[in-house]
Amino acid sequence: RLKSEKSKLEKLVDFNFFPQVIESFIENGNYFLVETLVTGVTINKFRAEDLSGYATDTQILPKSFKVLEIIKDMCRKLIALHKKDIFLGDISANNILVNEKDSTVNFVDVEQTEFNVSDKTISSFFRTPGFFDKKTSDLPPLEQDIQQLGYVIMSLFCRASSFLEIDSSGKTTISFFKEFAKIYRIPKALVEIPLILIRNPSESSLKSILNVKLSLDVKSRKGKIYTFPEDLLFKLKHTYFCGKLDSICAQDIERISFFTKEDVLYTDKVISLNMKYLENKNRNFLSQDSKKAINLAKNELVNCFSNTLKSELESRDLSIFLSILNCYFFANNFDIRTHKDKEDIEIAGFIAALFAFGKREVFIKKLFSLFNFMQMKPLDFIINFNQEEFDSELNYRFIKPYDLIKFFSSLKRLYLQDKMTLEELFAAGFSKKKDIFTAFQFVCDYFYNIEKESPGYKFMLSNPKNKGAMKRMNMFLRWMIRKNSPVDIGIWNFLQPSELLIPLDVHVGNISRSRGLLSRKQNDFKSVLELTCKLKEFDEADPIKYDFALFGLGVNSK
Repeated sequence: RLKSEKSKLEKLVDFNFFPQVIESFIENGNYFLVETLVTGVTINKFRAEDLSGYATDTQILPKSFKVLEIIKDMCRKLIALHKKDIFLGDISANNILVNEKDSTVNFVDVEQTEFNVSDKTISSFFRTPGFFDKKTSDLPPLEQDIQQLGYVIMSLFCRASSFLEIDSSGKTTISFFKEFAKIYRIPKALVEIPLILIRNPSESSLKSILNVKLSLDVKSRKGKIYTFPEDLLFKLKHTYFCGKLDSICAQDIERISFFTKEDVLYTDKVISLNMKYLENKNRNFLSQDSKKAINLAKNELVNCFSNTLKSELESRDLSIFLSILNCYFFANNFDIRTHKDKEDIEIAGFIAALFAFGKREVFIKKLFSLFNFMQMKPLDFIINFNQEEFDSELNYRFIKPYDLIKFFSSLKRLYLQDKMTLEELFAAGFSKKKDIFTAFQFVCDYFYNIEKESPGYKFMLSNPKNKGAMKRMNMFLRWMIRKNSPVDIGIWNFLQPSELLIPLDVHVGNISRSRGLLSRKQNDFKSVLELTCKLKEFDEADPIKYDFALFGLGVNSK
């Protein structure tokens, strides 16, 4: 093998982007090959160092220009090889080194390289998995190189090519890459480069990359591409966020039990299950009934995928299946920045906050009934809301169907007629006096002015004039504002975490008084201000982070 590599490197001596042979020798019957040291990092390491910083809404950032230069250097060097009728053969993220200082690349593996290939039929040989699809080997040799380079360029941004090992057609890989590109705001010109080389692997395509220029394309971010089925995406998104709500004071239960497939899909217990699998703990903690519920849930999810992926996913054990879903949906904490997604999240969060009273397991079940009725598309549901089609059975304690009809009609006017979002409504209220109480009153007045208030409607949308603690509204703002939190979503920006107020309820109030943090006996808005002020003594920049500890201590009474 080393002798073959030496022979090939000597033929490539005129190209300065390969290692050069220094010497070879035999010692104790073993053959040794000494090559020049090639500096740089693998593409995988280059990508892992920083996944962000390609563009903003108004400018292309320096990283994008650097990546473009690296891509062009790859293309120039492959063009030079092809002019001499040289076929690299195995092009992957592992055998290309990136010199970050001058944005150039070197090729370091020539084991599969062939010369004078125009009239040759390349027989089967080793290729690194994840950088070719099922049609690659049918192409002429030089076109195989070009298509592989397309997948390598894609790997400069993300690990989308890993999906080629499940879906060898390349469709899932391309869809994932497009979605990733929108999330991380990769300029359209960079996104198109690998797609051109994969779909049309010709020398003219390769040369065209050298003329690519970067320009800002805001419109390209408005569309939505779903790697996985749309309904499944929304279902898992809202499951995830409500699961976060459910896990605020969750216990570490040694024996996890599932009673129905809904118990698997819609509770936070599946998170604990996944952790146990990842920790390689003994899996005998699951009863047969639990395993049956899990398999039913898995089958329901599998059926959401295309026929080409069903058989692959069905053959995977539960731990791998959970990991696939976690990697795709949860790794980025749903940091999806498209306009529609943000509005879906704020509407879902607002509804969840307003329903957050009584027993947690009961209101979460009611929320999922409501979100299922919305088909997991809150914004579409609100914009197209028709009270004649509303399910009269949907209610929760004091909140009756006619209260929900009034509430959804109010939201429809906000988004459709007034062309505002919930964030804009709250921000408009806050801007008047720069305080949260005024913002709450402004929001409340908006909803109260539209419809005549019933008792359930008044309970759902508490009026700040009553001087109550406004616990659910404060909790909603915490969800929307605080970032880098395992629970809070952090998609709004008009407030700083330092300006938030503590979501005060009976549990938080009692534990705060017992710890000397709160002197007032009433759980009212003055107590909210007093407790928040006290918590700022511990962390002025983010006092509400103590809400989790206080709530957990209050609920558990220890």
